[in-house]
Amino acid sequence: MQTTAQLAAVRPDAETAEKAAAVLLESLGLDLSNGALAGTPRRIVAAYRELLSPHTFEMTVFPNDEAYSDLVIARTIPFRSLCEHHLLPFYGNAHVGYIPGGSILGLSKLARVVEACSRGFQIQERMTVRIGDWLEDRLQPRGVGVVVEGVHTCMERPRGRAVGTSTTPIGLRGLLRTNPRRIAGIPGPRLARGGESRLSNSDPPRSSQGLGHAGAGRSAGPARTSLADGDSLRPGAESPP
Repeated sequence: MQTTAQLAAVRPDAETAEKAAAVLLESLGLDLSNGALAGTPRRIVAAYRELLSPHTFEMTVFPNDEAYSDLVIARTIPFRSLCEHHLLPFYGNAHVGYIPGGSILGLSKLARVVEACSRGFQIQERMTVRIGDWLEDRLQPRGVGVVVEGVHTCMERPRGRAVGTSTTPIGLRGLLRTNPRRIAGIPGPRLARGGESRLSNSDPPRSSQGLGHAGAGRSAGPARTSLADGDSLRPGAESPP
């Protein structure tokens, strides 16, 4: 996994990229002398640079002085990324939780981790793994759970004919992998035994906290919840009283 410093060192060649975009569009039969299309190569490059630029931030970690030992979860974190197979967007919501060890993470940083790991040409499974790797490497938590719900526009092409399908890789580590009580309610038939699953659901959740086709990525912001042992990491689950 490249670090954010390594990614930041990459400097795209905008001039060459614009020329290449113009060649691609003309090869597809578009007339770039048309006033509406004249600036399209430049706009394409600007859009890709925004989506591919690394997201850097300073990690804020605090000592776990109260010895908190249950699950902390941030739900419905919106993300957008680019499929490396088709260069088309995929987008949705991530739900990220961890069981602290000696440290706890600053309130906003779970959302920042999702943002950082979604940048670049990506696949959903790798994004799920990278979020888990980031938390394990920097926090040494007792458990990590990552659920990434995504809608892929490449699947919605006429050839794909899968409009409205959402795909959900799930990654569990540490106590969330080995203790079934802590993962009760996470979707996926194989999760009762612990492990990882990649689910595809042709009827996405309609909940305002879940991932609907029309509303994905437009959340007002992630909800952070602390759950006790045996409660749910399920997307959209309500906080315990």
